[in-house]
Amino acid sequence: MNLAWNLAADLLPPLALGLDARTAAMLATFRGTVSVLQHANVRLHAGPLRYVLATPDLHRWHHAPDAHGRTNYGSTLALWDHLFGTFSDPVGAPARVGLAPGDVHPRALRDALVWPWCAAHRDRCALVRGWAAR
Repeated sequence: MNLAWNLAADLLPPLALGLDARTAAMLATFRGTVSVLQHANVRLHAGPLRYVLATPDLHRWHHAPDAHGRTNYGSTLALWDHLFGTFSDPVGAPARVGLAPGDVHPRALRDALVWPWCAAHRDRCALVRGWAAR
């Protein structure tokens, strides 16, 4: 489901804007590759490119449960984070990634699909949907 959604998001806008299918496919392949590398537990020394591309070492901070988790949103390009003031480049790696202790998480697919919209009503969503605290 996630792959289909991402592929559609990668292909449809460029095609709708008139990009030829081959170029759109190459763009989608590039974005998919960056996304896989971004979430891989690898050391990737990209040099100055890390300020342009969303590299694993920068994106790892996005998944930190502390204040650093509200940074580095760019899924392919770090340029968006520079533009919107969400770029963060701390030294080292976060001690922990994932949800903070006590955060609520969905247990079923249908709940995961509405989870982002329940952030403002966390208590009610947890009660109604039977989500568990970690």
